[in-house]
Amino acid sequence: MTGDSGPLHGLGPAARACLIAGLTAEPPEVPEPASFERESTTIIQEGLAPVALKLAGADGGLDPETFARFRQVTLESQIRAMAAGHAAGDALRRFDEAGIPVVVIKGPAIERFHPAGWPRTYSDIDLLVAPRDFHAVVEVCVQAGFVDAVSRPPWPWFDLRCKEGVNIRGPVGGNLDIHHHVPPWVFGANLSIDQVLTTATWSSVGGAPVRLVSASNSLVIASLHVLNDLWKGRIGLSSWRDILALLRHLGPAGAEEAFDAVGIGWLLGLVAGELASSVPEAEIVVPRHHHRVPVSARMRIAVLGWNNDSSISSLRASWIARLPAPQVVAFLAGCAVPQRTFVQESYGTYRAYWHSLVDEARSTMKGADYRGAKGWEQGWREGA
Repeated sequence: MTGDSGPLHGLGPAARACLIAGLTAEPPEVPEPASFERESTTIIQEGLAPVALKLAGADGGLDPETFARFRQVTLESQIRAMAAGHAAGDALRRFDEAGIPVVVIKGPAIERFHPAGWPRTYSDIDLLVAPRDFHAVVEVCVQAGFVDAVSRPPWPWFDLRCKEGVNIRGPVGGNLDIHHHVPPWVFGANLSIDQVLTTATWSSVGGAPVRLVSASNSLVIASLHVLNDLWKGRIGLSSWRDILALLRHLGPAGAEEAFDAVGIGWLLGLVAGELASSVPEAEIVVPRHHHRVPVSARMRIAVLGWNNDSSISSLRASWIARLPAPQVVAFLAGCAVPQRTFVQESYGTYRAYWHSLVDEARSTMKGADYRGAKGWEQGWREGA
């Protein structure tokens, strides 16, 4: 599942250089300005414009138009990161006062493992909470002025039973992603809040005290997030950079220990093998211990889009590849017969709703991508 069919196969020279910049013993050769111009959309969409600006922005490494695009995106990303931290501060203080344990699992938790001077931007704050505390945490956020303006699940219990979390918007900009399981759920099930708490360290975000996830658990989460990004139709280059930074920080033995601790040693082999085969200049050491990818995991990963050629991943129902079996049953049952108010507001009648599902399946096989559909599906993706 690596090499010619993997997600990193076919990257252009500018994207490849941005992927490894600052993370290898030998700095990458800076591609010509035309390469950055051709790949500017991919670099921006993958969150690497600030890296590209540092790598090639000085001394004429970018043409003026591309330089201006990257600089504008970089400025916007810096503003979003500040807004996210500011918006999170009040909610985080409330969690601390209420004694509700939460852990920041991306963003400011992972940027500290990147080399000094190389930006790792983020636009929201991702929290991991216990399922038992999930509704309480959401309520605290509502009290702090956050709103869930997107998600419209077919049943109220979907947020806890059929998705990994929710994305809510702050009152003055900035979002919180509240996860009760690390996505994709089926692979991150063993990385519980209780397990993460044991190695988390205290810091502050937005001036509020909060725990930050450890380097070892960050590596697992970043690798899982690649699968999440692929399902959304992205390559996940920002997550791949996180993986490189954390592999450099932990070393081969520490990386293997991190994945073995949660029973998914095969995932380290998968991502390290993809980097080694598709981006050899990343200087990745493939794990000594070979873990064969289980057949069921291979099928799920293919549906999530690892090979970049699965039309199934464009279908709304591909969500089930992310879920354990009990959640799959709940998902299918809830989608087959949504609550009446949801159907009436969005489709009018059950017959119209079921007809829309048939039309969706047909159009997906013709090339339509329903991962970009509006409504409660969008809320799922943003919450994940």
